Amino acid sequence: MGVDTGFVISTWGFYGTVGGLSFAEEAMKIVKDGLELISESKKVELEGKWEQLRVDEIEHYFTKLELIREQMKLVLEANDAGDRSDEFV
Repeated sequence: MGVDTGFVISTWGFYGTVGGLSFAEEAMKIVKDGLELISESKKVELEGKWEQLRVDEIEHYFTKLELIREQMKLVLEANDAGDRSDEFV
C-alpha cells in the first residue's frame, strides 16, 4: 500500500531549492524514500490521516465557496439596488 504524496506537493506551497529540487520536491522525495522504513501498520495509519486531510480540505474548500457565493450575492444585490436608485435621479 502506498501513500499518495503527490497531493502534498500542490498544497504545501513551499518555494526555494535544495540540491536543485524545490523544497517541496525534496521533502516529498524524503517522505517517499522513507516509506520503506516504516512498518505496514504505520503506513496504513498514515494513509488514513492523509485521506482525512483530503476530506477536511475539500470541506474547507466548499465552506470557502459558500462564503464567496454569499458575498457575491450581497454585492450583486447592492449593485441592483444602486442601479434602481439611479433611475430616480
